[in-house]
Amino acid sequence: PLTREWAHDKFVEKEKKYYWNSIKTDLAGHHSRLFRHENGVISAYSQFEPANNINEDEQLTESEIREWGFNPDMFEREEV
Repeated sequence: PLTREWAHDKFVEKEKKYYWNSIKTDLAGHHSRLFRHENGVISAYSQFEPANNINEDEQLTESEIREWGFNPDMFEREEV
């Protein structure tokens, strides 16, 4: 049976997800990467070098990070 949800999933283009790495480094040379906590809050953690991870909690859309007050221009994004 065709439902509204089925039609939406089939025909509406979904927003792409990215990994968001900070362009700048801190004094120790660490980059920040955005991720989603279990409770839905998006924040950053530091890492020495941006890495190609496949962590589900780091796959975020641009609108998700904007909702939490982050500026996408301050990050390099890598498509999932």
